[in-house]
Amino acid sequence: MKALFSPSARLGTPAPLRFDLMVGVVLLAVLAVLPFLGLSSYYIGQLILFFLWGTVVTQWNLV
Repeated sequence: MKALFSPSARLGTPAPLRFDLMVGVVLLAVLAVLPFLGLSSYYIGQLILFFLWGTVVTQWNLV
């Protein structure tokens, strides 16, 4: 289990899993509040599309 929280030597020095999870939870909380702040559905759709394409690019290792 400790190996999950330590960077892998052969993949460079990625951020520890705990930090990634913390950033993900904070980002999810911020995005969950946006509709209640009066953001229109168009902008919410654009944000969803942005994050979907960001996920696709990351999985394809294009960046």
